[in-house]
Amino acid sequence: MSPTCTATATGSSKPTTLLPPERILTTVHLPAPWPGERAGCHRAISRAHAEWPLVEATARLALDGATITHAAVAAGGVARVPLRLTEVEAALIGREANAEVLEAAAATVLARCRPLPQTGYKAQLFRGTVLEALEQAAGSAAAGSAAAG
Repeated sequence: MSPTCTATATGSSKPTTLLPPERILTTVHLPAPWPGERAGCHRAISRAHAEWPLVEATARLALDGATITHAAVAAGGVARVPLRLTEVEAALIGREANAEVLEAAAATVLARCRPLPQTGYKAQLFRGTVLEALEQAAGSAAAGSAAAG
């Protein structure tokens, strides 16, 4: 068996394989961007630049005009492993990229929150971090609709 291997990102929310200890990941192939794709990422940290995030979120949105045609949203720092936020994606696809839609989509993460007593503050931090990533990804489409409203 070769000591190196290649991975291909498929967009699946479930891991497809774990590497055996003697193998090293050397290449990752990512799919091409969607037409009209934009991305955003936000990390909530407590002090320094290199600190581990309390919560982080990344969003990829494809827009046709102001309509969201594709969405991929993930978060870290809120569970043992990074999470794909399929409920957020479902709340976005086919909708207009405006402030109300982005806020409602971000709020869907609260249903999955089961914080420990000492980390209860993370639920709202989680929602806000996802919202910031969505706003960055939506860019001028959401800003324009907020200014018009």
